[in-house]
Amino acid sequence: MHKTRERMQVELKKMSLKFGVKILSLAALRRYKQEMLWMLWLSCTLNYSVGFFFWGGGGL
Repeated sequence: MHKTRERMQVELKKMSLKFGVKILSLAALRRYKQEMLWMLWLSCTLNYSVGFFFWGGGGL
């Protein structure tokens, strides 16, 4: 009886660990996605403003 209870606790620990890792990785992925979008937006904006400045300056 005691042995099965011990094994159940071990399984529970394993499950909670897996669950925790899953949640952590999901959160990390979401944050990474947000940062990627932010970087993409930033680079696009910078490229656009630099290009606009150069083309506008070149036109004048």
